[in-house]
Amino acid sequence: MSNYVINIVNKEKNIATSKAKSDVARFLSEEGYSVIKIKTFKNRFDKLINTHQLIKKRFNELNKNDVLVIQYPTYLGYRFENKLISQLKKKKVKIVILIHDIDSLRFKNKRQPTLKKEIIELNKADCVIASNGKMAKFLRKKGLNTEMVLLGIFDYYHDQNISQNLIFARELNFAGNLDKSKFIYSYPKSNQVKLNLFGKTTDPSGIPNHLTYKGLFPADTLTLKFTKGFGLVWDGLSSNKIEGLYGKYLKYNNPHKLSLFLSAGMPVVIWKDAALAEFVSKNKIGLLTDSLLNVDKLIDSLTESEYKNMCLNARKLAEKVTHGFFIKRAMKQAKQII
Repeated sequence: MSNYVINIVNKEKNIATSKAKSDVARFLSEEGYSVIKIKTFKNRFDKLINTHQLIKKRFNELNKNDVLVIQYPTYLGYRFENKLISQLKKKKVKIVILIHDIDSLRFKNKRQPTLKKEIIELNKADCVIASNGKMAKFLRKKGLNTEMVLLGIFDYYHDQNISQNLIFARELNFAGNLDKSKFIYSYPKSNQVKLNLFGKTTDPSGIPNHLTYKGLFPADTLTLKFTKGFGLVWDGLSSNKIEGLYGKYLKYNNPHKLSLFLSAGMPVVIWKDAALAEFVSKNKIGLLTDSLLNVDKLIDSLTESEYKNMCLNARKLAEKVTHGFFIKRAMKQAKQII
């Protein structure tokens, strides 16, 4: 029996399309999994013409009782994913689907498969690795009936030193696609807690003056830029409250930015109704809030000693996420089931 994991790479740049997915491939390769790299299609015509040939060429060596981890969604298309699973099931290959995102919950467009179609696809797997308990409960309610295990949180690889000396400060750090993160534009000028921004933006000059844009940095060195305060896990249209599809998606998903901050040993501020709010509270690695209008009072209520304890707890998790603890554990559980 052999083990495989798919990693999608950008056809033009030959780099992974997602750090989360490339990290999964890295960590599972440490466990003896062979990484099947697949380049993205150029366009819809390329996808239509070459899907069958690609599956035949790249997956021909898989045999009965081999295990394949599909990182979902592949972004190679609903047709590709269904054809791949159908072909491999005929060969009695064991399929484990690791959910990165349920796109029907965060996007609304005609090309996007509906939640019903996504559930049908996930049910074809021998086991699904759901992001967390709230996602698993939601998927069960919507018709997922295959075996499931929980990931917990995403791992985050880097080889940088984990800071032992983060400074207790009235500062939040947010990393992500700033063009998508509309809430930053309503972050109150009156807040004493400073908001630092890291990431991609098409117009740095359009960022409000009371926010501090730090720049765009490589994913594997970004953690070195976090020196003070807290990481912010928030999304959507408003700082006042969670609004919009991206914001409400926090009820179900595992934000990769939480793993980023923990990999740096940094405590977080997160929406109190996020799927991972319970994880943050249980592990004592941050603060919960229903509005960014409350962060002044929230952080002022904390002592430096309490902050240092949160940092200590975050560093313990940093040792786990930077070494692939959560995906390795989930895959061991999945293989026991299938």
